[in-house]
Amino acid sequence: MSYREQLTPWIVVRLLPQMQHVILARFAKRSDADSYAQVLRQLAPVQVVVMFDPGEPAAQNTSVQIAKLRRNSSQL
Repeated sequence: MSYREQLTPWIVVRLLPQMQHVILARFAKRSDADSYAQVLRQLAPVQVVVMFDPGEPAAQNTSVQIAKLRRNSSQL
């Protein structure tokens, strides 16, 4: 994880079909990430979530967290 990524642990992730995802932006503050995600939802009908990215050791857990979010959002 680069120094810049360490300074910006909050990520906005777009959920794609077939359990894929794309990191759209990184932020230092959660409130900034939430605001950005809210604007994206208003502009386009995309499914985005805000997540905390703790770094390299937990990078594999990010995919697991995204899978859980997909299941929970599909049940709504």
